[in-house]
Amino acid sequence: MRLRSNTGRAQSGVTSDVMKESIAIQNREAAVRAGLVADSKGTEIGPNIQFYEDLHLFVWRPRGILDEAAVNKVLVYLLKREAMAAKPFNRFCDLSAVESFHLTFKFVFHVALHRRLSQAGREPVKSAFYVTHPEAAQIVKIHALMTDNSPLDVEMFEEREAAAKWLGVPVESLMARA
Repeated sequence: MRLRSNTGRAQSGVTSDVMKESIAIQNREAAVRAGLVADSKGTEIGPNIQFYEDLHLFVWRPRGILDEAAVNKVLVYLLKREAMAAKPFNRFCDLSAVESFHLTFKFVFHVALHRRLSQAGREPVKSAFYVTHPEAAQIVKIHALMTDNSPLDVEMFEEREAAAKWLGVPVESLMARA
């Protein structure tokens, strides 16, 4: 593929690669300015979301009502993070503070299928779900079933300690900040 500069001259493939790398660096710098790159304590990205860069761990703790809009918002962020990441990262979702689930089977099915397809050909990652409610467990089971035999290794836990051990991270990283 050849690119045209604003002067109209064709640029070589090597120059194209340099431009792509420059854009990647600019995106990384923008991520640092936006707070998307975390320190060892984990940077809070938005409400109930943290990313621990040193642990390669994305943590989401939804609260209250969990609906399609909330899931879609986190998915958009997750997709952006995956596109910027130099290395794959694991995920932890703490569903213990969700009071009500407003998600249909169809929606959960489509999200899981999308996640399965978006991870095709990528390195394996672990996705741990901490559940304390039967409705949460049902949703996670659908997601796990749809992503089975894909690079997404989905597990459900009733204890944070077990999830931390499976993810290979300190249990403190899975606890909500006070």
